[in-house]
Amino acid sequence: MDSKPQSYLLVDTPQALVRLAAHLTGSTRLYLDTEFDKRKDRTIFCLLQIHNGEEVFLVDVQRLHNLEPLAGPLSQAEWVLHAGEQDVALLCQYLELPQAPNLFDTQIAWALLGPEHQVSLAYLLFRVLGLRSSKEHQVDDFTRRPLQPSMLNYAAEDVLHLPDLVDALLLRLRESAKDSYLHEVSREYCTARTRPQQILTLQDFRNAWQLDQSGLAVLQVLLHWYHTLPDQERRELSGTQLLFTLARRMPNNLEDMAGMKGVPRGLVRRRGKELLDRITEAARQTPAEPFPAMMPGPYATFHDYRVDAWLHTLRAVVCERVSIAPELALPSWILARMHAMIELRKEKSSILEVLEGWRARLLGQAITDYLQEGG
Repeated sequence: MDSKPQSYLLVDTPQALVRLAAHLTGSTRLYLDTEFDKRKDRTIFCLLQIHNGEEVFLVDVQRLHNLEPLAGPLSQAEWVLHAGEQDVALLCQYLELPQAPNLFDTQIAWALLGPEHQVSLAYLLFRVLGLRSSKEHQVDDFTRRPLQPSMLNYAAEDVLHLPDLVDALLLRLRESAKDSYLHEVSREYCTARTRPQQILTLQDFRNAWQLDQSGLAVLQVLLHWYHTLPDQERRELSGTQLLFTLARRMPNNLEDMAGMKGVPRGLVRRRGKELLDRITEAARQTPAEPFPAMMPGPYATFHDYRVDAWLHTLRAVVCERVSIAPELALPSWILARMHAMIELRKEKSSILEVLEGWRARLLGQAITDYLQEGG
């Protein structure tokens, strides 16, 4: 198979974009990639590559800016991408879509089939299709215009072979009865809903023992406030560090709060007065009588090491039996929740309660078998 596209269509005018949108209308699957430049204060969307299974289109986002005509056809088609988390976020932002349609991430498909989790597209094309692709333009500046033909060829090549790759991966997924998991797992890893938000307690604050009675009262009030926030807002905050800082310093006004390290200015603008009111009221209502001081917990114990070692062994054995990448199936945050569940319930089998959705269906029986074997 030729490693260079036979042709591509460069879309860099509003009229051409409207024609492309009409051409793509009715497509059920589109193969996508993006070229962007991530800077400290923003992400510059440079180029959108689209393959509809027959032709490759390169949309010059730098020249067009507005991709609204593509919102209709792209919202109705399955998106095929490789390691598509950042691509999905950019596309949803520029197309003004509340969420992406069905997602097929080829990196996730590969991880569902064996031990490798994060692999490059070039590696996957070679392993599955025997193709060697060039990455000579991988570090080129796609914000500069005009784009050189060799750069456009490179960008087109990133989607050119995705249809053949998908066919080969789908065949393997069906043979292993894992094709039904693909969309669910791809969505989890390509959207902001990757990790359910943690429920914080006082035990999650290592230095809470350093707070006085008023500080502890404020921290408990802030914990309750934190859990009332929308998931997206909680994801944007630093959790334990932010709440502990506010409880320790107890700012008296918005200026004090804005000058505290680790407190986002945007949070002060949006919710500063609300926070000040809660902090003031909690401190005012603190009982005057003495209270038992909190004792600092250990940084580590040999018991924790043994539990972590057992969980890592379980992960290796179970994932080998199911033939799935360990970091996909049971990432570190899942293991941390399993560890916490063991400590809470004092029973290893309680880790099954941590599994939800596709993990419960795919891994539940294998973990049960491992436990019954005395693992």
